[in-house]
Amino acid sequence: ALALCGDLSELLKNLGPSIQSVENLIDGQLKAALDRVIEDQACLRTEIDSLCIALASLPPLVPIRVLTMASSISVDAIRSFASDFAGGRPIMIHDDSVQFRDEPVETWFHETFTAQPEQYGHIVDILMPLALKDGYIASAIPSLLWCAGRYSSLVELALRGEELETDDPVEKREMLFRRVQYALKAALANRNFEDCTKLLLRIAEEVATSDRQSSFLMDHSDLVATLAGPDVVYDFVFRKRTWNMSSTPYVHSAAMLVANRQHKTEAR
Repeated sequence: ALALCGDLSELLKNLGPSIQSVENLIDGQLKAALDRVIEDQACLRTEIDSLCIALASLPPLVPIRVLTMASSISVDAIRSFASDFAGGRPIMIHDDSVQFRDEPVETWFHETFTAQPEQYGHIVDILMPLALKDGYIASAIPSLLWCAGRYSSLVELALRGEELETDDPVEKREMLFRRVQYALKAALANRNFEDCTKLLLRIAEEVATSDRQSSFLMDHSDLVATLAGPDVVYDFVFRKRTWNMSSTPYVHSAAMLVANRQHKTEAR
């Protein structure tokens, strides 16, 4: 809080005289920090809003190359925003990906910059042409289609969509699982039980394979970071793709993160 306010007198001013909840304090500080960025960088609020909506709509970690497409904001402007927003504390850039530093900040972004269905649809239209070639985009499309209310497109993608262009069978399976997961929600929302049956049959075999994969990662979490590399670690820790199999996911996450000196703080 002191870092966001700048000095002790400003901090005391923000804290009183009335009693405020932690959520209200965070809300006030981040809104003030956002106003300062807009003023200091002499940019339009609509531009910052576009960036924040894209950041709140896309799953973490968000590659800068994807964020710049979804928001129509340049890479340099995104880096400048992350550096200047509240002194670079709420948002961090690691390995050319943007992430929130902690859960309260992430929650604030999701509540403050909730996109409308047409805004989700706009992001889908921009990213969809790359969905077969980019693993991150492929994993994000199903949730974006769901939020855009494009239920028919989502079911069609899960039942008859082309596979991701990759030689990694695990990644292909993960994409299919995400498609079916959201397509089932769409089919149930439309009470289309015929599509529900088709989707359940399509995913049945893949679920058993996915469970075996999850169990393997849990049993060898201390070796994953060394042998599999950072991409698998990021998927496990930040996107929580395999947490459904573990009753102690944070232990496995810490074991993976601690292998990299740069992530020892997150591991703790």
